[in-house]
Amino acid sequence: MTNSERKNKEKAAAYLISRINTYYDPSVSTSLLELHGGTPTDIGSWELESLIDDLLTIGNDHD
Repeated sequence: MTNSERKNKEKAAAYLISRINTYYDPSVSTSLLELHGGTPTDIGSWELESLIDDLLTIGNDHD
């Protein structure tokens, strides 16, 4: 993953976290961040991909 791809994924994760915080309680995104080991800027690339997948799943459940 290039640096620009990484930054785009970090921004996507931040957007999804804010979306979940809007629709659900912020504790939902907090527990996901704890499960994946930190913030989108702190975790590894594979873990970031997994975090985004989980965030998308939760976000799609609302829609």
